[in-house]
Amino acid sequence: MPTPSPATLSADTIRRALGKFQIAVNDSQVLQIQHYTNILLTWNEKINLTSIRDPLEILNRHFCECMYAASTVPLKHGRLADVGSGAGFPGLPLKIICPELQVVLIESNVKKATFLAEVIRDLGLAGARVLVSRWRTRKRLQQSRLSSGSEPGTYRKFRKSRPGIGASPFQCLIL
Repeated sequence: MPTPSPATLSADTIRRALGKFQIAVNDSQVLQIQHYTNILLTWNEKINLTSIRDPLEILNRHFCECMYAASTVPLKHGRLADVGSGAGFPGLPLKIICPELQVVLIESNVKKATFLAEVIRDLGLAGARVLVSRWRTRKRLQQSRLSSGSEPGTYRKFRKSRPGIGASPFQCLIL
């Protein structure tokens, strides 16, 4: 992983911002956040990944808010499907903060999926992968053993089709 450029958010800035959410990060995670932000800003000039262009606002609105979910829901050793990943939020920040988490980023836009694959490769995020598909393509989702729904009433059908999922708190997280 390359060393962050001088324009990159400082480690202190990242730690302070995450500290407001009571999230502690190690040096490797700080470097991953810095590098991810640099890649995002570079790619965002070519394809629209996020309307937020200010690095500090990206830190606060994307990383801090996404990583906060990991402090409120026990995700450490689970599996996560991020449907419609776009720029990788919340899936990749959750993977950074919970390295043991298995993450599948489901994105139908090939350019965005290519961006996600580059971030995963550059950050060395083992246990994260990109699935270029729409969530409705059930055969592909079943192959990855992950499913999700985003239409009204779909969550109810999802729970009925998978006994035990969602029966107790925090078994199924829909962001």
